[in-house]
Amino acid sequence: MRPVHRWLAVVVVMAMLAPVASAAAAPKSVPQYSIEDFLATTSMRGADFSPDGRSILVSSDRSGVFNAYAVPVAGGEPRQLTTSTINAVIAHSWYPRDERFVYTSDVGGNELTHVWVGMPDGSARDATPGEGLKAGFAGWAYDDQSFFVTTNERDKRWFDLYEVDPETLQKTLVYQDSTGLQYAAISRDERWLALEKTTTEHDTDVYLLDRRNGRLEHLTPHQGDVVWTVADFAPDGQSLYLLTNDNHEFRYLVQQDLASGERLVVEKPNWDVMYASVSRSGRFLVLGVNEDARTDVRIRELPGMQPMQLPTVPAGDIVSL
Repeated sequence: MRPVHRWLAVVVVMAMLAPVASAAAAPKSVPQYSIEDFLATTSMRGADFSPDGRSILVSSDRSGVFNAYAVPVAGGEPRQLTTSTINAVIAHSWYPRDERFVYTSDVGGNELTHVWVGMPDGSARDATPGEGLKAGFAGWAYDDQSFFVTTNERDKRWFDLYEVDPETLQKTLVYQDSTGLQYAAISRDERWLALEKTTTEHDTDVYLLDRRNGRLEHLTPHQGDVVWTVADFAPDGQSLYLLTNDNHEFRYLVQQDLASGERLVVEKPNWDVMYASVSRSGRFLVLGVNEDARTDVRIRELPGMQPMQLPTVPAGDIVSL
């Protein structure tokens, strides 16, 4: 089990916005920047907290190419973990108990990403070896004893789901796709798989696969253009959180009981709910709401959906909790 920390930590992406001058305001001078200033701009992506809570795994292009870095929570210079000079390294997750980490990288921008395991000594192991394939990291199992990857190594048209032993990197097939159903989530007991089908950008569906008997159920039959996507399974595996814009201008969050099919509206603001997930403890539901082009992170204490008061943070978007 991963340790439970007492900290609620946030990573904030800062945005500088030039004030809009009114017609009556005096003209203001416009700052001038050299090309060197722009080239010196550094980007960071991430993030994932280390098992001991002392550092944050991010990707940054401060070297000129995206590499993985460990940023000390207490402050200080980031520690570079990979030294690629050509291929971008996108960091995803620490190992649950040590300083190994998972990242994806392609070759020369060919977008044929592989899933790699970075080692503390700077070496790396390819968890999805092979030629001409594309793979992606799909998260850790709830018990932290394995992680999941998607790859089209079997058939370039479809992405299958595999469970990977984190020590041997041996893969075990979990779901084989032959119809274009994309993996979205797995229940904590690994019985249920939530899959998504995209017809168009505005017309998507959710399917549920019972791994015990192979039964596939279409959860979201509808007419016309309606978006249905997967947010997360409830901790007990008895229900599924879904995002939809069914009969509404914006996407909102519902919870669907897997046995009865009954749906409960959980959060329906007049903005799009972009994502939702349940905390590892099962105590909190975290939502990201696109409020006027800014991500408003909301935390609800389960089961009563009592709002949790967040600390004041600088202007920007919270990207990791």
